[in-house]
Amino acid sequence: MKKFLSVLMTIAMLAAMPFAAMAEEPFALLEGLVTELVDGGFVMQDIQQGEVMINTSEATVWDGDLMEGELAVGQYVYVEYDGRMTFSLPPQVHADRVACNVLTGSVAEVLEDGSILMNDDTFGEVIVHLSDDMRHVYAGMPITVYFNGVMALSLPGQVTASHIVLPLISGCVSNLTGEGFTLTDADGVEYEVKLAEDTLISEEIIVVEDAPEAEAEEEAEETAEEITEETTEVTAGETAGETGEESAGEADTETDEETTGILSGETGEDAVVLEDAELAEETAVPAAELLSESAIEWADDDIVTVYYNGIMSRSLPAQITAMEIVVIR
Repeated sequence: MKKFLSVLMTIAMLAAMPFAAMAEEPFALLEGLVTELVDGGFVMQDIQQGEVMINTSEATVWDGDLMEGELAVGQYVYVEYDGRMTFSLPPQVHADRVACNVLTGSVAEVLEDGSILMNDDTFGEVIVHLSDDMRHVYAGMPITVYFNGVMALSLPGQVTASHIVLPLISGCVSNLTGEGFTLTDADGVEYEVKLAEDTLISEEIIVVEDAPEAEAEEEAEETAEEITEETTEVTAGETAGETGEESAGEADTETDEETTGILSGETGEDAVVLEDAELAEETAVPAAELLSESAIEWADDDIVTVYYNGIMSRSLPAQITAMEIVVIR
């Protein structure tokens, strides 16, 4: 009898081992926006890997809003896979699980700590914690919040946003007046934008990092090489008796000083490069505080992004009322 029980226990343990192994099996995670749907999968822009091709199959588990809904371009998804990724361009993985969790509603209040209280269509009131780069959010604005599926059991529930979607239009300004302006987007569609008393005007400075500093450094190195060659020629001339000992010494001293100055960044040209680098670092930071309309100079032909309350008229051209206008520099 004891032997029989021992055999049963052994069988039970062996049967349980695969499930334990499956439960403890590690997985890797990708997260980001879906950029393209293709046969047998989709392409996403992972926040770390960049563009990745996601292959799906009948074994792929669809979770969250994808249990009943369909995958679409623009959704923010989490992809679990076994850690194996091809070396192709773009790299490819097979998705074991694809999850998309969304809150949809309107902003009820912007809280003091920067989080928001929103009214979700399903869960009701939810506190959403936003990251520092999630700005331009105002009370009364419709909002879509993507999160990792974890919601605190507090009252109201709380989530941390991975990605948010706000109503906005970007384009070129024309016919600017004190009451509004015409905005033409990249497709040539025109909108009439109205300014309200509480419309905020801000600016965002976008610095494109080009190669002036690298070119300046190369020029400095070339100049240093030329000076070194000149020094060699002067020394050779001194040996051949073409220059006096005193003048050769002065030339060597001046050359050494120039070379040292260039290599240490003390010459006038290099000093300008350093000032430009410092300026680039300062202007690369977007304006942190919203500024009044009078503090921002903007005019026709400027590029702006308009955040609004989601309400658009059916007129031609369509009309919106701006909550914030961000002038792109």
